[in-house]
Amino acid sequence: MKLSLTSKFPIDFNLFAGEYMERVREAMTAKNYEIAHLKLFAKKEEDYAKVSLTDNGTDIEFNHQMDERWSDYELYINARISSDPDFIYMTSLSLLDILGDKYDYTYNTHNIEHFRPGDPPDPNARKLNMAG
Repeated sequence: MKLSLTSKFPIDFNLFAGEYMERVREAMTAKNYEIAHLKLFAKKEEDYAKVSLTDNGTDIEFNHQMDERWSDYELYINARISSDPDFIYMTSLSLLDILGDKYDYTYNTHNIEHFRPGDPPDPNARKLNMAG
């Protein structure tokens, strides 16, 4: 999902990102949905933040934090979670709304893709025939 966030005042994106990730974790854990990965990437000019969560029980990892507070960002959310894609999507938007009230920002969505992957392939199909 690609979004733009805009606020009247500069936002501490690092604080926002930690809170967003924790709230997603709580929502997914409450439904017994497993997080395979949840990633946030935000950028403004040369400044950027990269935040990830790779399991319901692991720490939120800040691979890179924003150096400055900005009043507008490009934000990308990427999630692979064992749940209904519509639930992830609606939870993401709901949390953006809730945190928008707290951090006093608005957002616009630019690109949204959500889907349910098909069944995993037959593992036997990947075996190589080494005879010969």
